[in-house]
Amino acid sequence: MGARTGGTPAELDDIVLHDIDSWHHHGYPWEAWARLRREAPVYWYERPGIDPAWMVTRYADVRAVSADPSTFINGGPQLRYAGQDYNARARTAKLRKADLHGWDPDVADDMIYLDAAEHGRLRSLMARSFTPARCRRMAAELDATAAEIVSSFDAKLAEGGEVCLVNDLAVKLPLATICSMLGLPASDWADIHRWTDAMFDVDTMRWAQPGEDRRALRKRLHGEFHGYIDDVIAHKRAHPGDDLATQLVQAHPAGDPLLHQELHGYLKLLISGGNGAKALCTSSPAAPRSRSWPSNSRHRGGRSSGSSASSSDHQPRHRGHHHPHRPTWPAAQQRSSAAALPGQPTSR
Repeated sequence: MGARTGGTPAELDDIVLHDIDSWHHHGYPWEAWARLRREAPVYWYERPGIDPAWMVTRYADVRAVSADPSTFINGGPQLRYAGQDYNARARTAKLRKADLHGWDPDVADDMIYLDAAEHGRLRSLMARSFTPARCRRMAAELDATAAEIVSSFDAKLAEGGEVCLVNDLAVKLPLATICSMLGLPASDWADIHRWTDAMFDVDTMRWAQPGEDRRALRKRLHGEFHGYIDDVIAHKRAHPGDDLATQLVQAHPAGDPLLHQELHGYLKLLISGGNGAKALCTSSPAAPRSRSWPSNSRHRGGRSSGSSASSSDHQPRHRGHHHPHRPTWPAAQQRSSAAALPGQPTSR
């Protein structure tokens, strides 16, 4: 796959797409992406500290890549475009986890790392659950949960106490929703918040116990989360219910049940999705903030008392009135054979 560039390689050398620290200081690189779309829609991006890769920036080309799983695969060395140091740590951590739990290090962490038929097989386990009747029931449950959360938030405001729009309002609904869908106690949302927040923000010390350093904090929270998922699997095997976790644990997609390791990955992905939804409500130093209603501002008695940037989510979030496209972390797929994209020459 080769690059067609309008500018010369030297003219594009100043473009930096992967450095999150620069996002915090200079904002998300909208113009850099736009420039690549204009001048080099398929661009060989090679910078210190990160594995080189083709940057594909036009819709038709991205769609062509996504629609060709025989050429572009998710199950390669990396799925998310991250620094070499991060990738090295991630590989080491996966090997340690496999050794600790007796798992196969070659089994994908979750279905996101799978391709085509295998991905569809696992995804269909959940997709079949969203029948019209189930969705109507879920809607009624969500209405009741949302009303309860807002009522509690209003009560705190009426008392004149300090409340946080994210932690006291926005974070609860998606996590409580995940709990409801999976047949977990709604009160588990607070623990899930701790565990998944530590997953998404590797630098957080928010949940540290006295005298605990970051490494000890992360080890403890990861261990708690792992044990929690173990308990969910055991409980749903012994006490099946009408919920998504039971359906997953009891599934036999190819005549055999999913491996314990596969169940862990799938449930972890589903549970973490609640915090991913919460993250859309959380501002980041790299993201444009709403001037009228900062998403993580603290309010006292209904009036804003200022806002502070949250570092709990490294991925910047879009506010609809600032830009028509939501910023995303560049996804990486591996090319397994020669490929031609629409209108693009191939050579590399």
